Amino acid sequence: MSFFKKLFGGGEGSGGGAKATSRETYKDFIIEASPMAEGGQYRLRAFIVESEAEDARRATVIRADLFASADQASEFAVMKAKQVIDEQGAAVFN
Repeated sequence: MSFFKKLFGGGEGSGGGAKATSRETYKDFIIEASPMAEGGQYRLRAFIVESEAEDARRATVIRADLFASADQASEFAVMKAKQVIDEQGAAVFN
């Protein structure tokens, strides 16, 4: 498998099409935790969504952190997304 396919979500196990495992609203933004399966573990990933609108802007938060379960990765993804929102606010979409 190509390095670029893995990097940009085109390969197996990349979790590119994974569904959100949790969703919550924080400071008028929507956080969708969506851990990526990787080698029997789960990588921290969350989407920060501007609004419920179909054309709403989305930002992706991916960390190198790996967790034993999707639930753990989801919990920490929400915490990390909240931190990003606190630090950057709407600038996260730029």
